[in-house]
Amino acid sequence: MDQEIKDPEMARSRMARIANRLARDDIGKAVDWVNRQPDSPVRDHAEVAVAWMHANQSDWPTTMSWLSDVSDRQTRENALNQMFERNWDKSEQQLDPELLSAAEAAGFGKAARTYQPQ
Repeated sequence: MDQEIKDPEMARSRMARIANRLARDDIGKAVDWVNRQPDSPVRDHAEVAVAWMHANQSDWPTTMSWLSDVSDRQTRENALNQMFERNWDKSEQQLDPELLSAAEAAGFGKAARTYQPQ
């Protein structure tokens, strides 16, 4: 898992795959492993993977905290929009209130308040 890969895109993809694989057995292991990696743009995809792990458990504060650590704006916005889309209540025409509250607390309030599904 500590193998160095020169191509940044391959390294990003590999980190996300490792985080996902570790999380199948134990989400805590995945979190610990990602936290031990250098905080760089290469880590962004692993951070998004961990955010999704928490989103799948509806742990919105932790999800938003992980997304706030993603350094690449486009990667972060894509993940946010995918989460908003998945958690849009079509009958109520709004986001899950707990997700909205967590997004507000993490500094993503405007994005959450103005989100409209495509």
